[in-house]
Amino acid sequence: MEYVTNQPVPKVGLIILNWNNWQETLRCLEYIHTCLNPSPEIWVVDNGSQDESVARLSGIIGIHFLPLDGNLGFAGGNNIGIQAALEQNCDFILLLNNDTEFSDDFLRPLLEPFELDPHAGITCPKILYQEPQHTIWYAGGRFRQPRILGELVGMGTPNQHHDDQMRTTDFAVGTCMLIKRDVFTRIGMLDDRFFFFHEDVDFSYRANQAGFTIWYQPKSTIIHRVSASTSNRPDQRVYLYERARIVFLLKHIRGFKIPLVIMMEIIRFFRAVINGIIHQQMRLTHSYIKGLFAGLKDSRLIFLKPK
Repeated sequence: MEYVTNQPVPKVGLIILNWNNWQETLRCLEYIHTCLNPSPEIWVVDNGSQDESVARLSGIIGIHFLPLDGNLGFAGGNNIGIQAALEQNCDFILLLNNDTEFSDDFLRPLLEPFELDPHAGITCPKILYQEPQHTIWYAGGRFRQPRILGELVGMGTPNQHHDDQMRTTDFAVGTCMLIKRDVFTRIGMLDDRFFFFHEDVDFSYRANQAGFTIWYQPKSTIIHRVSASTSNRPDQRVYLYERARIVFLLKHIRGFKIPLVIMMEIIRFFRAVINGIIHQQMRLTHSYIKGLFAGLKDSRLIFLKPK
């Protein structure tokens, strides 16, 4: 069913981050120009690509192209685009991965929760895998206690009607999230200390703490070719994930949860080593350990540079 509203159409600033993958970005822009209604203002941020991305993307009519000198990570690169869109008085910021596909009824339903709930700060669509087809990647998110780590609801399950109820959720994902301008005014930008992974969960957690609600909107559905930027480097993916996970824990775990989380992390460490030996995947185990200690080292920034 088409979402119809009598409210004025808000100004949406859409941010797409590109890194050595101009083909995916061009494909995504084609979907945007042919499908999205209302039509957003588009910023493409190139995150220090070393391929032909700048030459291929810089001359596209109808977008703002922002080339960066180096790779600032997911959070840092998106923040450049977010700041530019806020300066152009956008009412909402839409973060969208370039490895996504969607239909023309995608954007408008994401605006619906903001009319229904005065506390709404972020909305997120249902996200499906490209392969296998009709399989859910994201149908909301929940925090697992006591470590407050994000767990994707419905991941790997068939796309059936029990996931078609709009509802509040614990966190949104950076693959696609529509964010009200007021959220940035209240809590600031994405935390660029995460570089890659957990920056969306951290942003959602901070938004919740500030009193904003986060909505899962299944009327809007996208297809995601998951993690194209790290799919060919599983060891790099494990390293980045573990590093960001430790940074998140040290940033947010407080009080009586600290000794319990430490015990859980020790168990997790020995389990990872044992699994690596049994399954002969010590390369991934080494990446896990490397990411673990990198997170502990980099977490010093949390205390030296609070956000």
